[in-house]
Amino acid sequence: MNRGLLEADRKCGARLEPFTASFPIPDGATHFVIKPGFDGKDKGTLIVWNLRIELNGKTVEEKPPTTGVPAGDEGIEGELEEEAEVIRLTNLAREKEGVPALVYSADLTPAARYHANDMREDDYFNHDSHDRKDEGLVFVCDTFTRIAKFDPAPSAENIAKGQKDAQEVVDAWMNSPGHRKNILSSSSRRIGVGKVGGVWVQNFGR
Repeated sequence: MNRGLLEADRKCGARLEPFTASFPIPDGATHFVIKPGFDGKDKGTLIVWNLRIELNGKTVEEKPPTTGVPAGDEGIEGELEEEAEVIRLTNLAREKEGVPALVYSADLTPAARYHANDMREDDYFNHDSHDRKDEGLVFVCDTFTRIAKFDPAPSAENIAKGQKDAQEVVDAWMNSPGHRKNILSSSSRRIGVGKVGGVWVQNFGR
């Protein structure tokens, strides 16, 4: 009989606590399944990120964070030309309204790319971050908690999905009162844009 060791995180209210469990693995077993869920003893929900599986003292699998709560260093790649064009068109719209141009932010850009990629991978569309578990969505964190992992002073966010190019997505935002307000806000001074697949994100900062 082999033994396994699971190291993960458990969410207790707003806190994350380390979780460790040892379990038997029958001889000849080819796989096993770990399902996150409520443990039934009022001790919180097991969130399986930062997963390490150890069999008989040897690590056999490690899983880096892939949930909606980023570490801030994921390094998601975006579509540079489209992202730059969104910034250009955004500043052109601001110029027409007499609002100072936004400055490119190397911190807000990976924040925007992270959320675009997360929404694409987990197939959802929401400012708050979610994970897909057993075909359903589980809330992970709110918008500004996520962005703050990358940048300490976020001010707003715009998201969009399905537009074919930068002009189309900026036009769509400018024709929506709430998104237009974010683009033209004088309280925002910096911008980062992420485009991953057909998902677009603008993150603004003070």
